[in-house]
Amino acid sequence: MDKKWPEVQTRLCIQSEGNEDYKIKNPNLAPRIDAIIEFPYGIPCQFDALGMELPITIGSNKGIIAFPTIDDNFQTFFDPHPEEVMNRDLLPPKSANLKIPYAEDWGHFVDNSGNSDVRRCLFWFPCMWDNYREISLGISQMTKEYFNRFTLFMECFWENSIGENSCKGMEIEHPYQYWFINKKGRIIDAENAESHLTFIVRDQSSFISKSILEKSIDYANKNLKISDEHILLRDAYYNRNKEDYRRAILDATTAIEISFTKRIKKEYYKQEKNEDYVNSKFKRYPSLSGRIKLLKSLNIELPDSKDITIIDLGNLRNRAIHAGKIPNRTDTKKVIDYAIIILEKFSSICEK
Repeated sequence: MDKKWPEVQTRLCIQSEGNEDYKIKNPNLAPRIDAIIEFPYGIPCQFDALGMELPITIGSNKGIIAFPTIDDNFQTFFDPHPEEVMNRDLLPPKSANLKIPYAEDWGHFVDNSGNSDVRRCLFWFPCMWDNYREISLGISQMTKEYFNRFTLFMECFWENSIGENSCKGMEIEHPYQYWFINKKGRIIDAENAESHLTFIVRDQSSFISKSILEKSIDYANKNLKISDEHILLRDAYYNRNKEDYRRAILDATTAIEISFTKRIKKEYYKQEKNEDYVNSKFKRYPSLSGRIKLLKSLNIELPDSKDITIIDLGNLRNRAIHAGKIPNRTDTKKVIDYAIIILEKFSSICEK
């Protein structure tokens, strides 16, 4: 999935509460380097993720990433007769009590539960006056790779994919009124004017939880590599969301095949079979159906699914890939759900 990341701009700030001169070198104050990362499609976050500050490691640099906050009175936006009109904008991160001297679009809340579309986060690193240029350069060079890795983990743990319409497609709850225009062209309230609310009921799974974000940051900090099958499963989520169901089934079933292959290899090596023997077996039993035969010959039990059988899985893949049949969303969901079960049983999310 192609994500366009902007260049990260680093700024040297004085980490001192109440100090408003951020550019004047003062040896009595501890400097820090801060930067803003923009998420191209936003991150749909649950309310409890707002305001988080988590440890972050980019290269050898250890710092903090901070999520935007939300107005304590945000729910008044949905009042039938609000005393004042407020916008839906998120507020800057708390940022360890450091005032941010520049305005940014941090995102906005999308419902009266506080679930939000987060557009930017702030991250910062402590430094010394004699090394801040070196640290700034290193951070700028490694930031794109770090946040691509973070996003991959986040989508894998969320079992969904962030795409162009992840947040754009969300209807916004909002109050509204009816007015009349009199004969003189003046706008007046209708006598029976009422304020209305459009309440959109959404499953919380449509938004990423605090625990998933914490886990994703932790895995990204450890510089771990995501396994190929989990990347393919993430691609299946992405293509499902784009309604490219044929490609989604191809990605999901390929992820299953890779997972089966790894499990078979593990069993053969446990039996002290050599590489030539293993490769000869894979050559004799190629593709998904061949891997299934090898699993059965090794008495490796396949996990059950209430929605799809292993035979159905092969048939759906063959019809989509070889017969040119366009799958529907229901069948695609069954295949992806089964792929999730398979990978949970046979695969680790990280390469070993």
